[in-house]
Amino acid sequence: MAEYPIVRAHGMMTELLPPNVLEGLAVARSLEDLLTLLLPTKYGKYIERGKAPSISSVKRIIDRVFEERVSVLIKGAPKKVQDFIIVYLSKFDIENIVNILKFKKAEIPTSEILEKISKFYFLRFDVEKMLEAKSVEEILHKIARYTDYKIPDYVIELYRKYDSILPLEFYLKKKYFDLVFSELRELPRDDRERIEKILRLEADIENIFSATAGYLYKYSEEIAKIAFIPYTYKISMYSLKHVLSAKSNKEVLELLSPYKNVVNLILNRRETLARIEGYRIIKNRVRKDIVSTFIDIAFIYYFIILAEMEMRDLHFVTIATQFNVSPKEKIAHLIYATATSD
Repeated sequence: MAEYPIVRAHGMMTELLPPNVLEGLAVARSLEDLLTLLLPTKYGKYIERGKAPSISSVKRIIDRVFEERVSVLIKGAPKKVQDFIIVYLSKFDIENIVNILKFKKAEIPTSEILEKISKFYFLRFDVEKMLEAKSVEEILHKIARYTDYKIPDYVIELYRKYDSILPLEFYLKKKYFDLVFSELRELPRDDRERIEKILRLEADIENIFSATAGYLYKYSEEIAKIAFIPYTYKISMYSLKHVLSAKSNKEVLELLSPYKNVVNLILNRRETLARIEGYRIIKNRVRKDIVSTFIDIAFIYYFIILAEMEMRDLHFVTIATQFNVSPKEKIAHLIYATATSD
């Protein structure tokens, strides 16, 4: 029965860090300061005193808490819910692969890639083997062993033709959503309908980035054809495709008007803040809908999203602290910033 993980999700919801606490972490001047501020929180039990922290070691502490939270829900959930959660969380597999592909293509040392990698036990891809690869071609060979994500020859040929990771990234993200929506069909109808709205919202955000990038950087028609995820929500495929041939920023904003704040940021080459704004849209929608899912399976999914957002905020604060980013700038990049909370 799903009652146990739903109850546990309610309990863990109370342990999520409030926006003012996350903002308070922005004052940290070093990773040591950051860990000191995290000691009284859920993260404190994994902090080892007397060891000089690094970005990778702090990231692992953050990831362990997320992994622990998710593990409780996976172990206590019915089989179909477990399957859905694991497939949904394979988004981190895709992020890992895309990051490794980009870094290998740019011939960046493995030590620098590690700061971007997640190593959760529930992921499907063996990150260590991917990191051992000497080239993009070797990574593609390793991916081919995973039938769910085997990249078709025509996509690989586009990578070779344009010497760009983009076709590979577009295909992997699209395939991810195919698999998630396939698993979603196995959940009860009411839960399925609630979860589907959020998934389609996530797909919209990804499509916005693909469409506006295509407009700004003039993607070829071959690449544009595989750029969009078909599970749209507020924006039609017609509008997305027309963005690629838009004549002005104004036209792009009109075609993507439901997400004008995100689009404006991308058009102004502020992609990082645009990504944060996209996460905020999803977070605020989850916060709005969560009351109606109080005793439903969808509550588990909503909790996982909010826990993921907290993890992403803490990842950013860790890196920003190491590189002496100002507290004001750190807060501006928080998904959970007070000014954007419901």
